[in-house]
Amino acid sequence: MEKVELLQKYIDYVSKQGERPSTVSKLTFAIGIKESDFYTHFSSLKQIEQFYWTQTHQTVVNTITQQEVYANYSVREKLLSYAFTLIEFLKQNRSFVQIVLKKNCDALKAYKQDLKAYVEPLITEGTQKGEIEDRMFLTQHYSNVIIQSLIAILYFWIKDESTNFEKTDVYVEKSINFIMDILHKNWIDTGLDFLKYQFKRA
Repeated sequence: MEKVELLQKYIDYVSKQGERPSTVSKLTFAIGIKESDFYTHFSSLKQIEQFYWTQTHQTVVNTITQQEVYANYSVREKLLSYAFTLIEFLKQNRSFVQIVLKKNCDALKAYKQDLKAYVEPLITEGTQKGEIEDRMFLTQHYSNVIIQSLIAILYFWIKDESTNFEKTDVYVEKSINFIMDILHKNWIDTGLDFLKYQFKRA
């Protein structure tokens, strides 16, 4: 059994049972494979759940970057595109995602690293184009701010019971726009520039 096929079997199991299997052997017995076959690809149930998130991330990135308009997007638009597309893909396995995020606090560990690799070039792009203000020592923490914002969107969505997750759509817009407004040059930067000017004059 291939790695992706095994993941799908796991998703189906969790979605139908409404819970994660207590052991690897319980899973493998239910899906009709040897326990050793599972260990060919994964060392634990937590690892297969982490694989789900890395696979989802890669699918989302491939989907949005293959669109012709993506290259001309601002950083704000790229982040919005990522967040909306992510939610659309997660809708396919909502029950699975809800169960995993509630039971496995390590599920997003590898995913956060994938997000970091995606976000950091966007921050560099944003500072070069003037969309994001370079604030010396603070800039190195921008990626964490954006990542936590995206993770917050996930947890908002799994609790959202509005029709077609309309509240999540609004939350995505407001969350990403809020983060980008903070990272863009604002009144704080203007105030600091003024104070520097006053200090030089003194």
